[in-house]
Amino acid sequence: MIAQPDTRELSTVLTEAYLSAGSELEHDLDLRKRVLERTAVASAAEKQSPLARFPSEEGAPVANMLIGKTSEGHGISEAISWLLSHRQLVNVTALTGRLRGWRRMRPNQVSELILLVHAYSPDTVLAEMASDNDVYKAPNARSFRGQAYVPHAAFALLGLSMRTLEEPSTSPGIDGTFLQILRTLTELKNGADLAQYSNLTTFLEWRSKAPLPQEAATWPKFASLARCLAIRLAKMKSQDPDRESAINALNSWADTLERAIATKAREQTTSESQFNPKTPTKRSVKRNTKRK
Repeated sequence: MIAQPDTRELSTVLTEAYLSAGSELEHDLDLRKRVLERTAVASAAEKQSPLARFPSEEGAPVANMLIGKTSEGHGISEAISWLLSHRQLVNVTALTGRLRGWRRMRPNQVSELILLVHAYSPDTVLAEMASDNDVYKAPNARSFRGQAYVPHAAFALLGLSMRTLEEPSTSPGIDGTFLQILRTLTELKNGADLAQYSNLTTFLEWRSKAPLPQEAATWPKFASLARCLAIRLAKMKSQDPDRESAINALNSWADTLERAIATKAREQTTSESQFNPKTPTKRSVKRNTKRK
């Protein structure tokens, strides 16, 4: 059964068969390891996680080791499904190191690493990710919520939206990666690939509670991309009830940024006028000369 091709039911059936065998196979450590590894790379079960039936101290190293090494399946792997439920056991350092070699990996393997890294990695790692715009634009070969061949930016956005359980904050890493995501989604040729409404809304509602991006020079770009994406979403033919919420969230954030840009411009003008007194006109100079 371990050698069987992947199906949605394989991980459940394999785990059930192994655990039902009882004490006969209990001491065969090599077999147990093979079952764990095959379960981890199989497509995630629709209901209870088969990997969760093993102790966490066994599941964690296997899941972390095999993320980014899965085969083409019918959905996300059991490994990432398990790790998303065990955040404290995610080995971010190992996953980040593996993601640096994303160009040598299959698209579906990259997508799982992208998701976890954007959800749980420290800001220094996000800042590093933001410097590589190619990884966000690269297409993923796996469907995502009914949309086929979406860019990795969709999985990055899902990862960022998972940070909303934390206190709202601003940082170079979060803002840099979000800028790359907005740029990628705005430039997509296939409008159907933009159907990440709920993730956009969730992240922007969280992000809007934090201070504006630390680099004021990025505000115009953020505002422009948010407006463009809102316009694209508005033109799409979709029955998704979350679309309107995403449009409103994008426009609201653009409004906030544009007000901040205008305020900063007024403050700069006022400051310059205070430190640069008016230059005397030719008439006043001539008048002063005659008096002398």
